[in-house]
Amino acid sequence: WKLGEHWIKLWKKIYGDWAESYSYLPQYFKEIKRRNSGAVGHIVHDEYRVFHRAFWAFGPSIAGYVHYRPVLSIDGTHLYGKYKGILLVATAVDADDCLYPLAYGVVESESYDSWAWFFSCMREFIYSVQNRHITFISDRMKGIPSALQDKWREPHKNRLCARHLNQIFKLQVI
Repeated sequence: WKLGEHWIKLWKKIYGDWAESYSYLPQYFKEIKRRNSGAVGHIVHDEYRVFHRAFWAFGPSIAGYVHYRPVLSIDGTHLYGKYKGILLVATAVDADDCLYPLAYGVVESESYDSWAWFFSCMREFIYSVQNRHITFISDRMKGIPSALQDKWREPHKNRLCARHLNQIFKLQVI
């Protein structure tokens, strides 16, 4: 179903357009930090002030992580719309086996450079809050182990998630 031209104009009038939305990111991050004690956020632009990457974590999530298992699941998913990208997420699991969101990032692609940047941003607050051995659970993306090795540095382990491990076994059995 295609929107008619008048619907598109109405949509832009209510919500703004894509470029305008990205221009609000610095103000949005400033408000997150102001209204959410302990929140962190980083926005990276290129030399022409074009959005490149963003990272954020909310204060209560950071403070609460010390009470959770030292295991982080990390993954990326594609963003759809006019501007493509990847949403990177780090989540923990609480004592009731519920997901506990910890950190988010929006990057241009799922690559070594993007993961290395995400880990260096996470390291700034997680390791200072929780000074213990952390196990990272991830998919088979090749850049993750080397990015962890280069940017995390503190003792850690990197393990495959059960779903991806299952896929490897299925491929080898067939």
